[in-house]
Amino acid sequence: MGASGAGKTTLLNTLSQRHDPHQVSGDMLIDGKPLTSAFARQTGYAEQMDVHDDAATVRESIEFSALLRQSRTVSHEDKMKQVDSVINLLGLESLSDAVTGSLSVEEKKRLTIAVELAAKPSLTLFLDEPTSGLSSEGALQIGRFLKKLAMAQQSLLCTIHQPSSVLLTEYFDRLLLLSRGGRTCYHGDISKIKSYFEGKGARNCEDSENIAEYAVEVVGQPGPNNHSWADIWLASEECKRERAEVDRIVTERQNEPDETDPILKEKYAAPLSQQTRMLSMRVARNFWRDASYGYGKIFTVVLVAIFNGFAFYQIGQGPKNQNQLQQAAFSVFLIILVFPSLLNASIPKHFIIKSLYTARERHSRTYSWIALMTAMLVNEVPYAVVAGFLYWILWYWIANFPTGVQAIYSLLMSILAMLFVATFAHGLCAMAQSPSFVANSLPFLLVTINLISGVIVPYNQLNYFYRYFLLYANPLAWFIKGQVATLLHNLPVQCRSEELAIFQPPAGQTCQEYAGAFVQSATGYLSNPQAAADCGYCLLSTGDQFAASLNAYWNRKWTYFGVFLCYCISNVILCYLFFYLFQIQHIGNKLSPSPLFARLRGTKKSS
Repeated sequence: MGASGAGKTTLLNTLSQRHDPHQVSGDMLIDGKPLTSAFARQTGYAEQMDVHDDAATVRESIEFSALLRQSRTVSHEDKMKQVDSVINLLGLESLSDAVTGSLSVEEKKRLTIAVELAAKPSLTLFLDEPTSGLSSEGALQIGRFLKKLAMAQQSLLCTIHQPSSVLLTEYFDRLLLLSRGGRTCYHGDISKIKSYFEGKGARNCEDSENIAEYAVEVVGQPGPNNHSWADIWLASEECKRERAEVDRIVTERQNEPDETDPILKEKYAAPLSQQTRMLSMRVARNFWRDASYGYGKIFTVVLVAIFNGFAFYQIGQGPKNQNQLQQAAFSVFLIILVFPSLLNASIPKHFIIKSLYTARERHSRTYSWIALMTAMLVNEVPYAVVAGFLYWILWYWIANFPTGVQAIYSLLMSILAMLFVATFAHGLCAMAQSPSFVANSLPFLLVTINLISGVIVPYNQLNYFYRYFLLYANPLAWFIKGQVATLLHNLPVQCRSEELAIFQPPAGQTCQEYAGAFVQSATGYLSNPQAAADCGYCLLSTGDQFAASLNAYWNRKWTYFGVFLCYCISNVILCYLFFYLFQIQHIGNKLSPSPLFARLRGTKKSS
């Protein structure tokens, strides 16, 4: 306990190994021995901020913790019995099927404790200000639950802020009182606080006064002779007895054999396959129960597909003029209207799901980051497949593009496009520490891939740098080339009069006699070969020739498909790589066990 800024949470984070070890000196011992890699799995930590999956029920949250954090040697039936026991102990029976997002502050606090207890911590359970934000009755209720846990042989270590006198004296046994700067001012039985401070020259504590407020007030002021209460404690007999007790415990226990179960020394309790399976189920429930996520994606896809299809109604059949060919290519390009909405749906989900891992589950070693990334990517696949199919079936048939192999190819490319957007979103999020970075980078990325795609500015009109680098590096360009080359294949061209190049043949010759040899070697055709004047020449005769102007060729369609597929696969690889480099490696050193922790003896300020 201590005033705000006394370092209560910092100390608790240090003891639980959730603090940067490079900022701490000294030793931290359990039974006289340095901490091992098993420590994280032998302890629980109830955060001050109650972070939960809002779409999961109370029972699902507790079961998730029990199944992934208890030893793999424990049977499934025993784990479920522990879940039932925890639910009964914390009075959550009536709330077991309630969604966590609907719980009150006090109910969420109980769930936070229940999630940690479901892991059966064998050493201790850390709690960071479990009564903060609660009413007096709610705080006493939490105190009763903690007392129940203590009576059930669960050791507890918690920080407390502004407790009532009843809460402090009736539900807690020993107190470490801190002053500003994290210095120890008292460490011992709560029942002796009053006699200690009064015996050291502090003012008397009235019987009606809150003993907690009295203690915090006293240490916040100078002691007798202007000495700090931390220095008074270091010179006191009580401090010497505490030191002697610590030394006795260390001496007695340090030579005892290590009885830690070897299986606890494994980094995770469950194998990676079980982690991935259970995490995938949790993410799938989160996606499914958040109606706005799925409906938002489907609504956007359906709306854009219908708009696109009717804007270019029946553009895919019959002889087309050059303007209509350009319209068909632009219809393919308009899939970009779907991208921002799909990105904005996936990006918040990534950060919400990742926040559970960052705030609690990585420290407790519930599951690996590989399982987390896999679960998010796997659950994007069905949504991408459905979105791609809906977009294709509405747009493709309204626009009336060719059937057969061309239709199948276009469907596969549409699904790949949705998969690309989903994996692209998670790749961006994996390298970002906050959603604002992604929000700021998206406009530049989207504008770049849209402009340098070969449709807005044709291939032959791009400058050399764009044409031979950015265009080939742009995944959207490969999608467009594949779709355009396929959908315009063998489509006959019939130029309008204003699209024809008009020339006059020599006197006595028809258009065919004068230009026939040229037409046979060129790409176009004569609109009036038998005429003797005003010969009309159309530059194109098939849709393939127009596609070639966009650098898209029918015989390379599977090459385009393969390259676009490689972009999707590379997105997946980059998701894992970026997550490791920017999320795990960036802060990973803070999570590893370190011997450089403070030994709780109060001999140094730095401890």
